[in-house]
Amino acid sequence: MTYEKQESRYFTRVEVKIDATVKFDDGTSFAATVRDVSMVGVYFLCHQHKDIGKECDVILHLGETPTNEEITVEAKGMVKRLTEEGMAVEFTHLIGDDSYHLLRRIVLRYAEDPTRAEKELNDPHGVFQEEGE
Repeated sequence: MTYEKQESRYFTRVEVKIDATVKFDDGTSFAATVRDVSMVGVYFLCHQHKDIGKECDVILHLGETPTNEEITVEAKGMVKRLTEEGMAVEFTHLIGDDSYHLLRRIVLRYAEDPTRAEKELNDPHGVFQEEGE
């Protein structure tokens, strides 16, 4: 686990292996595997890349309900970093309350220090507010 600095704060990043789909405005999409995730972004292991700054839709595929409905975390994001192994996407916002609550559970479940992660998540400024708001 590492901590990701954003807006002068640190967010717990947890190592997980989750199948994902990344979709871009130009109509292209590809499957990827999540290497690690935080409440503000995700790092994908993938061989396909888009340029830094490209906006994308992210879908993390978590499984299915007993009635075969897919369980997903959905977010809008922007490519922030590229490496030989993959790419990092910063979430610009999570889509729906379910996505927030599912991602929160993932971070708390896999965090090395769940108490610290809980404190970050309960910050009165919220994880997506800009400084000064």
